[in-house]
Amino acid sequence: MKKKETKRSRVASEILEGLTELHDAVRDGEALDHRFTVRTVELVLKPRDLTAEEIRTLRAKLGASQEIFGAVLGVSADAVQSWEQGRRQPSEVALRMMHFFIRHPKLFRQQIQMKSHAA
Repeated sequence: MKKKETKRSRVASEILEGLTELHDAVRDGEALDHRFTVRTVELVLKPRDLTAEEIRTLRAKLGASQEIFGAVLGVSADAVQSWEQGRRQPSEVALRMMHFFIRHPKLFRQQIQMKSHAA
């Protein structure tokens, strides 16, 4: 029991020390990146729109009907048809999934197999 308490005490001390150092830097108006390692991450959350032709080509390369393609993406066959005719644009989530399947077509095929085994 003594070892656990010692380890917890050490971790708690390190956390308090870090918070104290942060507090001092903020209080003194010091730029945080001068005292600490600061990392920024840029997220590109909006996927590039796909044209109707790109969507048709992707579905054909995957060998899926509009119904199967839509089922994997969580939409109806009618939605897929409207994308392929250029009447509507897919949601960001559907676009993100399509871009993923462009890069990893085997994973699309695995989804179809998983669905057929689940039935």
